[in-house]
Amino acid sequence: MAGKLDARAKLASTLCALFLVASTPFAAWNAFAAYGAVTLLLLVFSGISVRPVVTRVLTGIPFILLAVLLMSLTQGWERGITILLKGTLALILLSLLILSTEISSLIGAIRKLGAPEVINLIAAMMLRYVAMLTEEFQRMSRARSARAGAPLSGIALFQIHGNQAGLLLVRSWERAERIHNAMLSRGFTGTMPELRKEIMNGRDWLFTAIVITAFGSIRLFLD
Repeated sequence: MAGKLDARAKLASTLCALFLVASTPFAAWNAFAAYGAVTLLLLVFSGISVRPVVTRVLTGIPFILLAVLLMSLTQGWERGITILLKGTLALILLSLLILSTEISSLIGAIRKLGAPEVINLIAAMMLRYVAMLTEEFQRMSRARSARAGAPLSGIALFQIHGNQAGLLLVRSWERAERIHNAMLSRGFTGTMPELRKEIMNGRDWLFTAIVITAFGSIRLFLD
């Protein structure tokens, strides 16, 4: 179901939900329980498997736990637990957005919602070429391992990784120039082309209204 919705509807709903959750006062346990119930319903109706959501949440949890520890030590456990709940809800909502929306559609939604064009262009280029950079780094690592003769460790490994990162930066810069020249020769005007035209329909507006109303009602009446 989530994949059939317009990306703008999902993005706007997620941003509003994140704002409402983040602005909820500390120790509003009833509100956080209701937020969790609504988020669980979104997960169920999205049709997304639980495993990738849990994987993404676990990736971000260590950073949240560090903030929880610092907050608990300085301002009390209630504020620490509140930070944990807010952070976990934010990770789940963002995971649902990313897993249910193609990256190209998400970038197009950001542009259509009025974000500066330069931000859209940078985000599109970064997302499109992050896989290329990862592949280049892996290729350099295999070449390093083939020439090392024995596993490296300690200071030697640290130095090698530093040199490898510097070489990757130089190669990326040179390749970026070649790609940019190729794009200009093909008529690139500074904006990414829109592959398909998407129109907000009644279902998209209804979904946005329901999500914002649900989170907004919790924020107003249960905090």
